[in-house]
Amino acid sequence: MRVVGDRSRPQSIRSADIAKHTRESVNRQYGEIKSGVTAVNQMIATALEVAKASKQTVMETVM
Repeated sequence: MRVVGDRSRPQSIRSADIAKHTRESVNRQYGEIKSGVTAVNQMIATALEVAKASKQTVMETVM
């Protein structure tokens, strides 16, 4: 039984290392996606402001 445990130890360590790197990569990707979503939301807000200002200008010009 000890022999099996000794043989599987390096594989277990490697699996734990892979899991750690995977978690770090996923967390990094999450941060990048979150930044992208924030940027898109800011662009949408800006577009809405421009649209409102344009509408107000049209309304003032018509009247």
